Amino acid sequence: MNGCRYSGKWRNGKPDGQGGKNYHNGDIYQGQWQAGRRHDRDKATEVDGRIFQEIWRHGVLTSRVPLPVGRKTVVMAAEKVR
Repeated sequence: MNGCRYSGKWRNGKPDGQGGKNYHNGDIYQGQWQAGRRHDRDKATEVDGRIFQEIWRHGVLTSRVPLPVGRKTVVMAAEKVR
């Protein structure tokens, strides 16, 4: 996975099912994988604390909507980034 850290389910040597990936820049993806590619709904947290609901189809981003960020949400995102 190009040096990024993935934790979750695997099938045939590729991420498949529920899992998460931490990127080098601090962004976090939590959601579904299919044959090594993002698939279905997920939550993406960027290093600056912004959170997005995304929809992916076979590795292609089809929708990205910012979620409201409250005090509690930002704290949770910051804890995951550390």
